[in-house]
Formats: sequence, C-alpha cells, structure tokens
Amino acid sequence: MRSRATAARVVGELARRIHSSLLKARGFKKLARSYVRLNGGVYQVINVQMSQWGTANSGEFTINLSVVWPWFHERFTGSSMPRNPASGKCVIYQRIGFVMPEKRDYWWPVRSVTNPDELATEISRVIEGHALPFLDTYQPSDKLVRLLARGVSLPPAGTAPEILKAAAMLHVGNRRSAAAVFRRFLQNNAGADFDETMQPIVERFGLSELI
Repeated sequence: MRSRATAARVVGELARRIHSSLLKARGFKKLARSYVRLNGGVYQVINVQMSQWGTANSGEFTINLSVVWPWFHERFTGSSMPRNPASGKCVIYQRIGFVMPEKRDYWWPVRSVTNPDELATEISRVIEGHALPFLDTYQPSDKLVRLLARGVSLPPAGTAPEILKAAAMLHVGNRRSAAAVFRRFLQNNAGADFDETMQPIVERFGLSELI
C-alpha cells in the first residue's frame, strides 16, 4: 500500500507540472486531477485517471477528454452546474489514445521512481498536439449545437444521441422537431421503467404537451 501510494503521488506531481507548464497559461483551472476551461460557452475538461489495477510498486494512467454543455446539463439532470464542472453531464467524451495517431486506448506506465519532469514533458506535448485541438473542435457552443442537431456521429458520452439531437433542436427554437425526435426515441424504447426515468427529463425540456 505504501509503494502504491508513492506511485499515485508521482501522478499527482505530474498533474501539477502539466498544469503549471502548459495548461494554466491556456486558461485551465486545476481541480483535483482535472483541468477545466470555459471556452465559447462550453466547459473543456482534461482528466488524469489512474488505473485501479497495478502492482505494489507501479500503476498506469490515462487521460480523458470531455465537453460539458451547461445548458444541457441543467435540463437533463435538473441540477445547476457543480462547483467542479468536470463532474457535469458531458456531451462529448473520449480517451486521449483515440485522438492520437494510433487511434487506440493508451495508458502510460508509472512507477515510484518515475521522473515526473520527463513524463510531464511528454504528456504536455500530447495534450498540446492532440487533446486541445480535439476539444476545440466542439466550441463555441453554437458550433457544438449545430453538430448535435444534425445527428453527426460524435464520441460517445453515455447519453443517447437522440436526446442530444433533440436538446440541440430545442436550443435553437425548433420545438416541434425536438419533440418528434423525443417521441420516436420513447416509442423505440418503450417500457415502464424507461418511461418513468424519461418523463422528468421531457418535462424539464418543456416538451410534455408535444409528446
């Protein structure tokens, strides 16, 4: 347990150095092991995730990228944005390995003796070259809304694309089209438990009378 904690401390130090050397100047705030920036009406989130697996002396970590649209979060969850926007309901989610040239999941090994300076330099290059351009694809918010409304295939965020499409249509004032998308989605997934879950969401979107 002691050496595992040491490996985790190396990742913590790595996270601090990535922020100070690159992301702070780009407007990102460091919140725990996440970096958050409000850009064009959406929150861009970079998160350092430790693997739950590992030996007593080593572990692995990867980087998650997400985009949180406050307007959607508040209506989908019925809650205001959390103090840490990284905890918000994201509309875009991707692991960094899939935006790197290899297009596969990638985890960096870390040991208690790993030099955090050298690793921070490598990770900063990856973030600057691949993560930031990926996140900027989905801002400002009106660009993101257009992509969602068109039903463009986007990196999965754990929310049905039909809901995202309907939300985007509603956001630009096309209530009837949004209701039609919701209606088809509900019909295709009919069931007592599902309907009970979705009804409050439909109400928060203000579409009950049209569905």
